[in-house]
Amino acid sequence: ISEDTTINETRKFPFLLLDGLIADLTPWMQCGGHGTVSGIPNFVPVASMRLWSLLNLPSATETERKEAKKIQGILARADASAVPGGIRAMSKYLTKGF
Repeated sequence: ISEDTTINETRKFPFLLLDGLIADLTPWMQCGGHGTVSGIPNFVPVASMRLWSLLNLPSATETERKEAKKIQGILARADASAVPGGIRAMSKYLTKGF
């Protein structure tokens, strides 16, 4: 993509690099990814958006980095629990909570 910038000229939206697990969001974004397509934000939208906000800060403070790491750990555990069970497991968590 960086070698042929015309790729995005014919697209309605620019090319995005998305991961499938929120558990990988922090390292994924540090490597130039654009986000994730995860089911976890459907269940914990506030925490997911807080993590997203922290990861998009141009220069996070040490406190903000620690908060992002803590939230990432919590969401990663939710991902690790829900993903192997697929939609059924996620539905279970939605009704019972993490």
